[in-house]
Amino acid sequence: MLPPLLFKNNMERIKTILDAGPKTVKGQAKTGGELFVGFMELYKEHVQALVPYCGGCPDGFDQAFYQLEIYYNRIISQKLMEKTIDPNRKFILKTGGSVYLSKTHETLTNHNMTDAKALEMLRDNPNHIGSFLNPPKDWAQMISVVEVKQEPVKEEPTEEVSEVKPEQPKKQNHNNNNKKR
Repeated sequence: MLPPLLFKNNMERIKTILDAGPKTVKGQAKTGGELFVGFMELYKEHVQALVPYCGGCPDGFDQAFYQLEIYYNRIISQKLMEKTIDPNRKFILKTGGSVYLSKTHETLTNHNMTDAKALEMLRDNPNHIGSFLNPPKDWAQMISVVEVKQEPVKEEPTEEVSEVKPEQPKKQNHNNNNKKR
C-alpha cells in the first residue's frame, strides 16, 4: 500500500491523464510523452495488470485507459463515502460492501447502515460478521443482550363532546327486475 501523500499525488496525476483524454495520451506513445509514460506507470501500479497496449492494437490501449478511469472513479467514490460515515459507528461494512436483508427486503450499505440495523442483522445471522470492517470484539455479547421494550404510557381518557347527527330515513330499494310479469 502506498503512503497517503504518494497515493494522493498519483490520484492527481491520474486525474490529469483522464482529463487529457485517450486520444491525447495515446498520441504521445511514439514520442514517449509525459502523459503516456505517466499512464503506463500509473496503470501498472494501480490497476495491477499488464498494459495490453502493444502499439498495434488500438482497442488494447482504449480498454486500459477506461480500466484506469473506472479504478479512479471507484477510489473517489469510496473516499466520498468514507467522509459521510458517522465516526461513532461501531459497525462499518467493508469497502463497497452491501448486505441484503430478506427479512425486511432491505439492502444495507454504509450509507443507510446503523449499529442497530447491524445488531439486528447479526442476531438473525451471525455469519454476517464477515461483512464488517473491524467489528467490535464484543459483538457476540452485544447481540445476546435482549432489549427491554418500554410499555407505552396510558393517558387518562378525556371527555369529548361529540356532535349528534339526526338519523336519516333509509331509502327503499326499488328493484324493478324482481317484479313478476
